[in-house]
Order: sequence, then C-alpha cells, then structure tokens
Amino acid sequence: MERSDKWSAAGSVLGPVLFNIFINDLDEGLEGTIIKFADDTKLGGIANTPEDRSRIQNDLDRLERWAETNKMKFNRDKCKILHFGRKNGNQRYRMGDAWLDSSVCEKDLGVLVDNKLNMSLQCDAAVKKSQWDFGLHQ
Repeated sequence: MERSDKWSAAGSVLGPVLFNIFINDLDEGLEGTIIKFADDTKLGGIANTPEDRSRIQNDLDRLERWAETNKMKFNRDKCKILHFGRKNGNQRYRMGDAWLDSSVCEKDLGVLVDNKLNMSLQCDAAVKKSQWDFGLHQ
C-alpha cells in the first residue's frame, strides 16, 4: 500500500503510528485473514471451492473500494498471489481491472517464502549474504 507523508514528516516516529490508525478499519467486512505490518498488508484464505475463491475475490474488491474511498492505492506491482498446496488450482484474481500475477516465491519482511513452504531459497540467500559479508564470494 502506498501512503502519503503529507500529513507527517517523512521518517518521523509519528508517521507510522498515524498511518496504522488511518488503516485500522481496512479489514472491516473481510471474510479472509488479513495481516497488517506497517504499510505491508497480506490477505489470505482457503480456496478449495468456487465459493471460497469468490470470497477471496470479494475481499480484494472490498480492499480496492476501501483504498478508493480513502484516496489511497495499492501498489499493484507488489501485489502477488502465492498459491499453497498440491491441489491448488492456481485461481486468478484481480484488483480493480488489473489481473494479479502469481508467484512461486516471494520475499515477506525479508524472508523468502515459496509455495511449498520450503526454506531452501532462504537458506541459500543467507549463506550467499554471509559469504559476501566475510569476503568469501567468488
């Protein structure tokens, strides 16, 4: 989600607090699980049936309406779908008139998460970073 710092000084302690108060009602009326951290928002839900998938799309529509009402916008380039499970049909979802891209791996708060909850990519990235930090890169 993109926010404006017009109502608080950029980098101030008060800015994130005011932003959290401002988005406090973001999850009202949503049926799925929503997780908010600073200006990061995650929507999750189980999508085993067509009704489940419809609920997720309805939640995305509600979020889009909330953003429009509050003169905010989601950064659609950062909005990705991460499907979990072997039987997942890779349903497509949209925000407004834009289809969201699916991904097999995303970075969430600095941690790489893949669609199988395999931590290998995260471990590889940590090893590469530590090798670089210690001057062991090739």
